[in-house]
Amino acid sequence: MKLVAVTGAGGFIGTELCALFESHGIQVIRLMRHRRPGLASTDWSLGEPLPRNCEAVDAVIHLATAAFGKSAAMTEAVAADVNGTRVLADSVRALKRNGNRPRFIFMSSQSARPDASNAYGRSKWAIENLLNQPDEISVRAGLVYGEAPASVFALFERLARLPVVPVVQSNAAIQPIHVRELADCILAILEMDAPPRLFELGAVEPMTFAQAVRAAAARAHKRAPVMIPMPVSLARFAAGVVDRLFRPAPSIGERLEGLISLRPMNTAPSLRLVGRQLKPLSDCV
Repeated sequence: MKLVAVTGAGGFIGTELCALFESHGIQVIRLMRHRRPGLASTDWSLGEPLPRNCEAVDAVIHLATAAFGKSAAMTEAVAADVNGTRVLADSVRALKRNGNRPRFIFMSSQSARPDASNAYGRSKWAIENLLNQPDEISVRAGLVYGEAPASVFALFERLARLPVVPVVQSNAAIQPIHVRELADCILAILEMDAPPRLFELGAVEPMTFAQAVRAAAARAHKRAPVMIPMPVSLARFAAGVVDRLFRPAPSIGERLEGLISLRPMNTAPSLRLVGRQLKPLSDCV
């Protein structure tokens, strides 16, 4: 039986992943900031090393991330994300020096690149580059969605319910993946003998913003809203106004930049390696 530690185990992806692992006979140590009634977990926060009860783990799945909220805090969030992951990776490397060989799997993002216009994408790129040792693996996931609206996909769920939607004019680069399919892929990576250092996971054929809204409407069995094209410059201006007035966390501007600056991933090779053929967004109900 494998023993796996999962950071951010109480989150959207973590909850699904831990349940899948346990259904396959894998023992899971849930590393979480906040305890949940009836759920066994270990107290852990980003910036801390692995707890003592993780010294014999076969793998660490790193899902936890800093909170990218108000624009004034983005610099601090990037630093917390990168430095916190460095501390965690160093503690995993220390286990290797002591004779254990745990695999480190980091949940990155499609937006990861050095010139990303959103703080989240820049932080993921920085983390990918510090994970440069054998068996340190980055997983770039596209737009992750599930039954309950969560993460960025919640935006498309809300827009799909409106009669009229302003649609940002952008290239086709949104590549959805259901949270259960993503969990299946991570399990496959965990069980590989010698996986590559980078996986790109999401729909093979990218979607535009408008196509993603239509697919979200079809998934909810609703009529697609009327689409009104909106230039990127106007969308950025509107997002800035909303952020200044209401100061949401994460900011609308951060989420918008994460979507409009996406670049398509070549996901077919990674999907072949994990043996998955993803369902279309509109079919996953």
